[in-house]
Amino acid sequence: MNRKLPLVAAYHHPTSEDLIFVMRGRSGFWPAEALGVVDDDLTADVWNEAHDITKAEAEAMFSGSMWGWDVPAANPENYDAAGVPLIAKRLDD
Repeated sequence: MNRKLPLVAAYHHPTSEDLIFVMRGRSGFWPAEALGVVDDDLTADVWNEAHDITKAEAEAMFSGSMWGWDVPAANPENYDAAGVPLIAKRLDD
């Protein structure tokens, strides 16, 4: 597991777009309401920015929470600044 990742990151659920949170080293996610976050105007980008979490870190956190913390997708170094996987950029070239 990448110790450079934040403890918690915000993300939007891939299908519902609800605000969720993922925790480093833990599988799955937690709805914002379950953690006491009830601001309807809050977005993952705003929350992450306020906590100095980059798009690459947020993507890596979500990937780790879904597919395991030892996969390449759980490493923020495998994303560009916009949170796009670097492998996708190489495939497009």
